[in-house]
Amino acid sequence: MRRAFFYMELLDNLICQGSNASVGLPPGLDYIPGNMFLGAVAKKLYSGLQEKAFEVFHSGRVRFGDGLPLTLGGHPSLPMPLCLHGKKHSPKQDRLVGSQLHNAWAEVDESEPWQPLRRGFLTLEGDWLHPQQSVTMKTAINSETGRAFEGRLFGYHGLNAGQRFWTSLEADDTIDAALFERVAAGLEGRLRLGNSRNAEFGGIHVIRASDLQTPLFPSGKVVGCRELTLWLVADLMALDPFGMPTLAPRPQWLGLPEGRMVPEKSFLRHHVYAPFNGTRRHEDPERSCIKAGGIIHFELDHPLEDRHWELLDRGLGVHLEAGLGRVIANSPLLLQQPVVFNRASPPFPSVKVVETTEDHPLIHWLQKRVGGTEQRAEGARLAETKRPWLVSLYQNARKLNGIPDTTPVGPGASQWSGVMTLARMAKDDTTLLEGLFGGTGMGKGRETDGLCSERAGGQGWMDETSLDGKVTTFRDAFKKICADGQAKRGFVVELARRAVDVAKEQNR
Repeated sequence: MRRAFFYMELLDNLICQGSNASVGLPPGLDYIPGNMFLGAVAKKLYSGLQEKAFEVFHSGRVRFGDGLPLTLGGHPSLPMPLCLHGKKHSPKQDRLVGSQLHNAWAEVDESEPWQPLRRGFLTLEGDWLHPQQSVTMKTAINSETGRAFEGRLFGYHGLNAGQRFWTSLEADDTIDAALFERVAAGLEGRLRLGNSRNAEFGGIHVIRASDLQTPLFPSGKVVGCRELTLWLVADLMALDPFGMPTLAPRPQWLGLPEGRMVPEKSFLRHHVYAPFNGTRRHEDPERSCIKAGGIIHFELDHPLEDRHWELLDRGLGVHLEAGLGRVIANSPLLLQQPVVFNRASPPFPSVKVVETTEDHPLIHWLQKRVGGTEQRAEGARLAETKRPWLVSLYQNARKLNGIPDTTPVGPGASQWSGVMTLARMAKDDTTLLEGLFGGTGMGKGRETDGLCSERAGGQGWMDETSLDGKVTTFRDAFKKICADGQAKRGFVVELARRAVDVAKEQNR
């Protein structure tokens, strides 16, 4: 069998809807269906393949796997097996411990209140992954008016950008090697998948992994066994002898020896859906599937042979080309109690941390941004301590000059708002001082040309008040604060912000 493995990063949010319902918010999938990869490659190659198109995209001889989560360290995951149970009300964990799990396939334990884990994905190292999802709300636009339709709000439930997934491409040995490589090349690079992929969603970048040891998830002993436990790592659509979908398949219906399914050791969930075909702009036929993560246990009348092992490795059921029917037979992980996780080297590259030198322009820019944030935080703390000082300036001005409460005094809210705007726009502290007081800032020069002067239209700055028993002006008091080494832009912005409120309170 020919195999190629790929890993990918979501460049945009990816909308993978689990239903075509048009009412309410359709649920979103936490994986990327193989049908999407098939469609993306078919868009590139279908017309050029001519008579080979059926062989690649419809026969099941070439199979596009689902996109499943990948850890930061490069370990691939599979759908959580439904036979694994955890203790009720236990906190969510990013890593599972085998001794704290119960494998309901191996034995029944009623001494503890167990509940199935169900959601998420599991690595063979014990990592429990939960892909991040978000909801995006939209409104329909009236093409005639260019404005939003009333009452036509809808939403998308999708996977968040920045996450990593892995997938595989398989083909029978009867597929020509050159044709397989052509299909694999069509899967590489930048693709757009899912709903609204021609607008703002669905961008992914796919890279082919090299030098991987296969299989990534080994099966246990199969040949010669008369019991078979299947871990469904993708949805399974099985048909009965009459060609009708069945949710309780018998082994002979899947191409295996005759036998029966054992309900006590099987853990199944089902769903029905109809995938949307973007080329035909219509739903494909409805599919009744056993969900990925299910466990099916068969007792067989005859032992399994080599040809059965090849069938299991290829996949069971129908719609194999879209990734359905993939199984792991007699997985060593699940045929034990307690469950034992084993450390292994990651088959995929881990997320690389880029180390840059301190002289890089990006580092200087980031340091400047961080410094500005710290300066604003310190300025806000210091400015809050000066609020009583601001109040005393206005109150002392009224007492000193006998000004009634009904008459404004000192710079008003608009003057302080101008100071706040100037401090935000100033390139540095020196430029700020020159803009406030004129000249070189603290020298004599053109002091009257600054913002805090009567000539510049700053009414109230030259009003007299008292500070520490000495007569001064609002301008000189503010200038003294800056002269004491507090002429920092972050501080001036926050002080002016509070002064706006104080001026409004004192000049009602």
